[in-house]
Amino acid sequence: MHKVFFITNIPAPYREKIHEIVGKTAHIDYTVIYCRSIEKNRSWKFDLGKYKKIFLNSTQLTIGAKTIYIGFGILNYLFKEKPDIVITGGFNLPMILAFLYAKIFRKKHIAYTDAWPGSEVNLKFHHKLLRKLVYPRSDAFIGVSDKSFTLFQQYTPKAKDSKRCYHSYLCANNDQFYSDANKKFDLLYCGQFIDGKLPFFMHDVVMEIKKTLPDINILLIGNGILYKQTIQAFEDSHIKYLSPGFVQPDQLPEYFSKCKILLFPTKRDAWGLVANEACAASMPVITTPYAGVKGELVIDNVNGFILEPDVTTWSKKIIELLTNDDKYSVFSMKARKSSLKYNYQAAADGIVKAIRSVL
Repeated sequence: MHKVFFITNIPAPYREKIHEIVGKTAHIDYTVIYCRSIEKNRSWKFDLGKYKKIFLNSTQLTIGAKTIYIGFGILNYLFKEKPDIVITGGFNLPMILAFLYAKIFRKKHIAYTDAWPGSEVNLKFHHKLLRKLVYPRSDAFIGVSDKSFTLFQQYTPKAKDSKRCYHSYLCANNDQFYSDANKKFDLLYCGQFIDGKLPFFMHDVVMEIKKTLPDINILLIGNGILYKQTIQAFEDSHIKYLSPGFVQPDQLPEYFSKCKILLFPTKRDAWGLVANEACAASMPVITTPYAGVKGELVIDNVNGFILEPDVTTWSKKIIELLTNDDKYSVFSMKARKSSLKYNYQAAADGIVKAIRSVL
C-alpha cells in the first residue's frame, strides 16, 4: 500500500467526487490535507466526500484578492504518517514544507496546478523563484488543462516528457446540469461581482443588445463587492433581469437549465468552471482570451466565442446567436458534447496515473 498526501487550500464542491474516486483506488492509501475548511470570501455549503481528509486550521491571511496560509501543523502528519508520495497544489507554507519533506527524505513529489501562463503573467520575483525551486525537482506533473503543461515547461524540461504529465480536469456534474427544459432567460451571468469579472462591462453589453432586442433578459447569479452597484445599473437601464444573489452549488443546475447563453467576461481566470457547467447545460459560452477554458473547453465559433472585451463585438455575436435558431442549435449541441470529456472519472484517473508513474 502506497501512502499519498495531497495538500491543497480548501475543499471545493467540484473536487469532492474526484477525491472519493482516487480514495477508493486499490493499493493507494490516499489522504487529502486542507490548509483550512473554507476561505473568507467563499459562501459555499456542500457535503464533503467520503475519503480520508485532514484540516490543518492554518492561519489565513488575505492580501488583496489572494489568500495565504501559514502554519507548521503539516509537519506532525508528515513525520507521523511518512507518506511515500506528496502532491502539492500551490505554494503556501504547508505545501512548501511538504515539498521539502519529500526532497529531504527522498520521497516522490508531484506538482499540481490549475494555472497557465496567462493566469500567472503578473507573478512577482519570489513567486517565480518558488516555482523555479519546486518544478524542476518534481517527479511528475498534474494540470487541469493543456496550457498547464506549457506553464510547467517554462520552468523545467521535465514537463516536456509526456510520461510525467497527466490531466486532471476541472469538471462539473454533467448529468445534473443537462436539461431539455424551456429556456426562459436569454442570458446568464454567474460569478463574483468583482472588478476582475467585469460586471459593468457585462451590463453594457446587455444594454447594447437591448437596442436591437428590446425584450432581452438575463439571470444574474452571484455576490461580491460590486453586486449592488451592478443591480442598480440594470434597474437604471430598465433591462429585464432576475437575480437570486448567491446560489449554493446544488441549486445551480435548476437555474442553468433555464438559460440560453453564458456571459463569462473576465480579466484573468485560471480555468473557469462556470463554463463547464454552462456547456453541460447545452449553453454556448462567450468569454475573453484571458480565461483558461479558451481553445480547450470553449472553441471560438464552435460552441461559443472568445472575444476581447469590446461591447460592440460581444453584442453583435450574442444577437447573432439569439436570432439564428439553426446556428444556436448547433452551438448548443456542440457545447454539451464538449463537456463530456471533462468528468469526475477522467479527472481522478489523471491523479491515479500520476501517482503510479512515480512508483
